[in-house]
Amino acid sequence: MSATGEFVLPAGCGYFPPLLLVECMAQLGGIAAGQRQGEGGVLAALGRVELPAAVYPGSNFSLSSRVVRVFGRLALIEGEVRLADEVVARASLTLSLGGE
Repeated sequence: MSATGEFVLPAGCGYFPPLLLVECMAQLGGIAAGQRQGEGGVLAALGRVELPAAVYPGSNFSLSSRVVRVFGRLALIEGEVRLADEVVARASLTLSLGGE
């Protein structure tokens, strides 16, 4: 199961911490996990996180997160954020399903 989305970083927003892109992937991963398990999840752990490019106000990003594996109440999520054809963030995340 997977989910995709887009967002625009407003031109006047000032500094945008790139780590918030990881939170975006986790939120989207919760949506994808909810499609499969019937409930969303909360971020439980970060695996590999790559933030290879800077993020600038006025940018239009596309996000994707997919459920790689579900084991019990945990889901392994892989996510990616792109600006045009450039990967600006990539992460492997673990979600605790059910939010408890």
